[in-house]
Amino acid sequence: MPDADDEQPVNNRRTTFGRQPSMEDPPTKNHPYLPAMGKDALLPLYDPILRLIGKARIDRVVVEQAGIAPGDRVLELGCGTGSVSLLVKRTVPGAAVTGLDPDPRSLARAAHKAQRAGLTVTWDQGFAQELPYPRASFDRVLSVLVLHHIDPCHRAGALREARRVLAPEGSLHLIDIDDHAPDRRGLLSRMARHGHGPSSS
Repeated sequence: MPDADDEQPVNNRRTTFGRQPSMEDPPTKNHPYLPAMGKDALLPLYDPILRLIGKARIDRVVVEQAGIAPGDRVLELGCGTGSVSLLVKRTVPGAAVTGLDPDPRSLARAAHKAQRAGLTVTWDQGFAQELPYPRASFDRVLSVLVLHHIDPCHRAGALREARRVLAPEGSLHLIDIDDHAPDRRGLLSRMARHGHGPSSS
């Protein structure tokens, strides 16, 4: 079965990096973040598992809700292996897309997927609560199943940072797990969708 990331590429053929990630970056003894699959060695399973649980449908909901137009500057928080950022670039080739994640191994995989698909995306290493961008740098900020991975003491800071980097008429589009819903309802039924905008900086 062809990989979903091998769909028809757009014309540009360059992938750029804020900090060039590498699959060879040595793992730290204690990650200051949660790796995509909990352990570095399990990262190759990440994309297949997400395809199995139907995350692509969730990604599409967020991207459609965001109403991204050509020329928009889009930031994905906690981009992982880049599926949402790549979907945005395929859907709106004229958008300027940046994916940010603290995990260099996930970023390296995202960069490989972008190069293979011929998509130009900027991949930056960093934390949602300490965004390395000036005020009003983006028109859209996206977050898909990321907030619950952030330490509770940093979640408010991450949302403040998202607001700070949004342009005055920009918007945040977030989907995450409702921690207060009963587990028996299942993963998808515990999703809480939020679209925030326009935002004032």
